[in-house]
Amino acid sequence: MNQHIVSQFGNPRGPFGRLVGVVMALKNRSRSTWAVEEMQVNHCDAVLEIGTGPGATLNLVAARTSEGFVAGIDHSATMVRQARKRNRKGIAAGKITVTQASVSALPFPDNHFDKVFTINSMMFWPDPVACLQEVQRVLKPRGTFSVFFQPHGAKTTSRVHEIGEKTLADVRAAGFEETGLVVQEMKPVACLRVAGVKPWSAPTPGTGGTR
Repeated sequence: MNQHIVSQFGNPRGPFGRLVGVVMALKNRSRSTWAVEEMQVNHCDAVLEIGTGPGATLNLVAARTSEGFVAGIDHSATMVRQARKRNRKGIAAGKITVTQASVSALPFPDNHFDKVFTINSMMFWPDPVACLQEVQRVLKPRGTFSVFFQPHGAKTTSRVHEIGEKTLADVRAAGFEETGLVVQEMKPVACLRVAGVKPWSAPTPGTGGTR
C-alpha cells in the first residue's frame, strides 16, 4: 500500500491520482512561493517547470512574466488535465502551455528558456545526469536551472544538506557552472534549492559533446 502511494506522487493516475493533485496544490503553496521568489523570475523570462503536477506554481510564475511565457510538462495525463484546468485563463491568453512529456525528451527547441525549474520531481528521474543534460539543451546560454526539493523522509536539516550535496554533484556532472545550494527552514522539514547556470560553450547534440 505504501509503495502504491509513493508511486502515485511520482506518476499520479486514476481517482487516487486526482486526489494527490488536490493535496499537492493545497499543501505546497508556501514552498512554491519561496521557489518563485528564489529564482528571481523577470517580467520577460521564458520559464519551464518540469513535473508541473496540478499546475499551481505555473500561476505564480505567470504573474511575474508579463512579457514572457511559461510552460509546464508532466508525464502524468491526470496532472496535465488538472494543470490545464487550473491555468485555463493563462492558456487561453497564450501565456501558459501545459504538455504531457518526459524530462528525458523535452518537446522544445535548443536555447529556448531563460529559467527551468522542478519541484520535488527529480528523485523520480530515471537517469538524473542524462536528464539534466537534456534540460541544459533547452536553456539559453547563461540560463539557470533550479531544483527545489523538500525531502519529507529526512528527519533533520543535516540530512537535507546531504541530499542537497548529492543533487549538487549531479548538476555539476551534467556540466552546469556557478552551482550552489540553499537550504530554507520550513515545516515539516527544510526545503533545498540546488541551482546551476548553462555555460556559454555548452555542447549541442550531434557535435560530439556529452549529450
